[in-house]
Amino acid sequence: MDRKQIHAEIDRLLVSHFSRDFWLQMSDEMHAAYGLAHDVCVRQLKLHPPELVRALPQNRHYKLNSIVKDIAPSLGVEVLDLKARNKGENYVVVRSGTLQVGRIGVNQGARLPRTAKHRALISALNARLEGYTHDLFSPNVEMLPSNTLGLLLLNINPKKNLPQDRMLDLQVGVPFSDLSGWHYKKSCAAVLAMYADSSVSKPAPAEDGAIVTLKKSLYRIEEESEKRDS
Repeated sequence: MDRKQIHAEIDRLLVSHFSRDFWLQMSDEMHAAYGLAHDVCVRQLKLHPPELVRALPQNRHYKLNSIVKDIAPSLGVEVLDLKARNKGENYVVVRSGTLQVGRIGVNQGARLPRTAKHRALISALNARLEGYTHDLFSPNVEMLPSNTLGLLLLNINPKKNLPQDRMLDLQVGVPFSDLSGWHYKKSCAAVLAMYADSSVSKPAPAEDGAIVTLKKSLYRIEEESEKRDS
């Protein structure tokens, strides 16, 4: 599979595993929650800038995680409420069939998320089919099954010199297994538009075979990227 075919396959997997309402509600509710998190810090708590710098990202993080936990079960999507054992930090992953989706924030202009254990574990789902060095993370974080495709839901944060009350965009992406890049990244608004495209929303073939073929192609691209960079 070339890159165009990979993107088309991921499009099809997203549409076949998640309902349109999933993306619609995630987009609407997470944009609203983003603004609410800001209002709580600024208007209710009346935090000053030095405190706001630390409190606002945390408030966003927990509020957006709560939105994911609220929406997913109502639409028949499983929620995995996992815990990073080294810090006691909880993080959220939703699962539909062989697709698992985590959530992170990425700052405007930043191509990649900051490294963190649970983010690395999500990306590790896309590692080589023959195996992955999970000991790199264990026993700090509970392991997720590796026989699935890992995606990340990305809230794009404005730069610090811009107003902080609005999320710039909500996107979904398939990261490289080492979080060094993206195989796929698309705005949720564009994902919603795919449900009207009959070429995308056709029934899925045998799921296991589709994921195996896709992950082999993803790994080949990562190998080629490593060779170019070396």
